[in-house]
Amino acid sequence: LAGDALVLLDGQKVVNVTLGGKHQGAREVGTGGSALAIMGDKLFVGYANGSLSQGGLASGEIVAASLEHTPSSPVVAMATGPRGTLIAGYANGELGMWQLKNGKRLDHARLHGPVVHLLVKDQKLYAATELGDHLVRDLSPLYKDRCALMDDVWKRVPVVWSSGAAVKQAPPTDHPCIR
Repeated sequence: LAGDALVLLDGQKVVNVTLGGKHQGAREVGTGGSALAIMGDKLFVGYANGSLSQGGLASGEIVAASLEHTPSSPVVAMATGPRGTLIAGYANGELGMWQLKNGKRLDHARLHGPVVHLLVKDQKLYAATELGDHLVRDLSPLYKDRCALMDDVWKRVPVVWSSGAAVKQAPPTDHPCIR
């Protein structure tokens, strides 16, 4: 769903249809399209060979997304996450989350069976396979700004590693997040 239209993937085309059923246009995305996700005005397409591409939702060229460590298995489910992240589930049970800005993989899991259900809700990722395996990941750290996250880390882990041992230490007084 994008605004007041449905965006559907039909193998090698993305089709826009109004909620009333009126065809609003289609665009080619290449052969083997198997999953899609929408983030704002961007469209992301997953393919049967495991690759991912991106482009403008309404127009613009669809180009390969440069993401590290993508499996070579069909993409069967996709979702968008917090702060410009993309989540993809694969037919071989792999699940990954990537930061789109730099292509880094932030998280990875392996489930039993194709990952066909993805939902990001209440700062959590819910994933399930067609064989009933599932996981829930807490994404709340990705919703925090840098200083709120650092405050949380300093409260939970008040130690540093020094000379082969964990030593209790207060946060650095010269850190920009110290208020």
